[in-house]
Amino acid sequence: MSFVLMDLIWAARRVSGRRTSGGAATRMETGVDTAAVRAWAASNGIELSTRGRVPKNVIPQYRDAGN
Repeated sequence: MSFVLMDLIWAARRVSGRRTSGGAATRMETGVDTAAVRAWAASNGIELSTRGRVPKNVIPQYRDAGN
């Protein structure tokens, strides 16, 4: 390899994919509308943030409630 190419390789930034945490699920994984889950949770006294992911433990509760 040439020295110029080696310099470019050493200077390059590492790009990684999005890392997922074990405590939350995406809409593709759950197949539910997060806005509906948030509305249901609010009406049932379950506190959720208005933004971000819905915790995985809330999704089964939502489904068990017949939604």
